[in-house]
Amino acid sequence: MADESTVKSAKGPNDEVLRLLVTDAVVSWVFPLSVGEILVGRGPECHLRLADSMASRTHVTVRVDEERSVFVKDLGSSNGSTLNGAPLRGEAPLAPGDMLRIGQCTIYLYLGNPADGRRVMSMAELRRRLVVEIERAVRNDSPCAMFEVRMEAVSAKALDAVVGVLRPADSVSELSHTRVLVLLPDLPLDAVQVPAQRILQRLESVGVRASLGVATAPLDAAEADALIESARVAADHATPGAVAFPAERLRKIEAGGDHVLVGDQEMARGYAMLERLAQTEIAVLITGETGVGKEFAARLVHEKSRRATGPFVTVNCAAIAPGVAEAELFGSARGAFTGAMQSRAGYVESADGGTLFLDEVGELTATVQASLLRVLETNKVLRVGEVTPRAVNVRLVAATHRDLERDVKAGRFREDLYFRIVGAQVLFPPLRHRRVEILPLARAFLRDASGDKSPPGLTTEVQGRLLQYAWPGNVRELRSAMRFVAGTCAGPVVRPEHLPARILESADAGAESTAFRPVADEVRELEARRIAEALRASGWNKTRAAGLIGMPIRTLTEKMKQYGIVRDDPRAPR
Repeated sequence: MADESTVKSAKGPNDEVLRLLVTDAVVSWVFPLSVGEILVGRGPECHLRLADSMASRTHVTVRVDEERSVFVKDLGSSNGSTLNGAPLRGEAPLAPGDMLRIGQCTIYLYLGNPADGRRVMSMAELRRRLVVEIERAVRNDSPCAMFEVRMEAVSAKALDAVVGVLRPADSVSELSHTRVLVLLPDLPLDAVQVPAQRILQRLESVGVRASLGVATAPLDAAEADALIESARVAADHATPGAVAFPAERLRKIEAGGDHVLVGDQEMARGYAMLERLAQTEIAVLITGETGVGKEFAARLVHEKSRRATGPFVTVNCAAIAPGVAEAELFGSARGAFTGAMQSRAGYVESADGGTLFLDEVGELTATVQASLLRVLETNKVLRVGEVTPRAVNVRLVAATHRDLERDVKAGRFREDLYFRIVGAQVLFPPLRHRRVEILPLARAFLRDASGDKSPPGLTTEVQGRLLQYAWPGNVRELRSAMRFVAGTCAGPVVRPEHLPARILESADAGAESTAFRPVADEVRELEARRIAEALRASGWNKTRAAGLIGMPIRTLTEKMKQYGIVRDDPRAPR
């Protein structure tokens, strides 16, 4: 066995030194290699000692020959070793970027400058390491983080500036001259701001303005590609000089002690319009499917209006029995009907000086529609059984999931009443039409439902099922589904079996309908998508993109022409 003090250093032509990057469940460190053989294990005789109880006393040897080739050999350890995920049997070559697993310890071989043990990896190497780190994060409840750093200008000093503030265990990959990915293992969720701010400050010190997106595993994603995508999404929404997280694309809007999270542009425009309309006395009609948040929107109108100190009265028109609808809405005099023991104000009168919200207004009968029209035209309400109307001052906000214009043409809704309640109309699109909100909302609801516990992460398969589901109950159904998941998922990640049956059945039905397609079509789709993704990841550098997917550059160029892939192609993730 070679002694480190006597063997010559395993250096390359640029004074690069072969090193082992060792990461266990607690700490990370760098071990320089020399020509000769080192012993790895728990015993005191080992050159590289591991604290992991799953490591044998003498577990493996790592050998460097005169040509700087590296080999690893398992010494018949009790729990075995794996090399790049496969069991290690006998002696095998160890190449830069290869991953050796011993219990909970991960060991990588890499070339590094003696002055800096940190590693700038290729995208393929970084992704390979990310797979391992996510697996460890899930198993040991030890989160890891992925940063995407966006720089406003090209600078030769930028990459060195980023690397210079990182820990030895952290890894970097350059997507383009202005985009860098950083993998940070074993980083608690409440600690991510520290290295993120250090990176931005160091870049600023060398004259580079940057922004940074953060995603953590398993919270934001529990698989490599999904975590990289989450970091990209966060970076898309980061302002210069700032750090952003995937959930930050959701804006919180509060009203009536409740709140909604909005990320879709059309929804944001809808709420902005409601806030402007609130300053007027115009009647507002809010349309949209059940569960999109129409009642919250109505309360927002009330609270942003000059009537905010007055009452806000909600009436579910679909829940009022036809026989008592007029008495419920307009009130009744004593003795007006059997059981009317005393005079009583109706919903309209109770809203005097404030806002009357008529939910599902399209469900009112023709008789009640006529009475409501009279109230809106005269600003007076007549209680059932009385002859003298009472003056009222209410602002009307109505909502419906029905197409009232079609109901008017069909004679089911009075045209004159329609024009009274539709002073301004705001349409809220269904959740399935604002897919950008589905995953951030799911994570937010899951955090709420998890209480004091750390919320589980969503695997790529689960994310796909959530995105494919139609959500007929919209946000209300999504919140309910995440509460169900919080109750059924006891582990660190959400898997398909933790989802409500209706979501699984819907996905399975969709899979059956699309299961049989020409294989050639699917291969072409996958190839086009991967080429576009590689081009985007490499900053549209064809040579680098070809390297990422292992394709000759000439073939890649021909495929781009064949598939019509150009810069900013919609198939390339943005």
